[in-house]
Amino acid sequence: MSAKGTGGIFESLVYLHLKALSRLLTPRPVIFYWRTTTGKEVDFVLSRGQKTVVVEVKLTGKPKYADIQNLRLFMQEYPETTAGVLIHAGDEVKLMHEKIIALPWYYFS
Repeated sequence: MSAKGTGGIFESLVYLHLKALSRLLTPRPVIFYWRTTTGKEVDFVLSRGQKTVVVEVKLTGKPKYADIQNLRLFMQEYPETTAGVLIHAGDEVKLMHEKIIALPWYYFS
């Protein structure tokens, strides 16, 4: 299987976990994705009342600052965004930006 296909499966796994976790919250957050006309995208946007959290999923063991580029773009467009999360396949918890944290995927399982 190609790396792109594996990344898609990883993204789907994270989506299923986010969907299950969202069912535990009242009110439930709405989960959707964001894409610009130029093709920039954020994997998941969770909106719950006045709070919005954006999530990017990367199948990498070492999160890099380049991995949060689209999260930062979203947060520039929507400065009221509460936080950004980069979910990755490694073990490291890392503050990537003022409002963006990188977390291992197993924090959501």
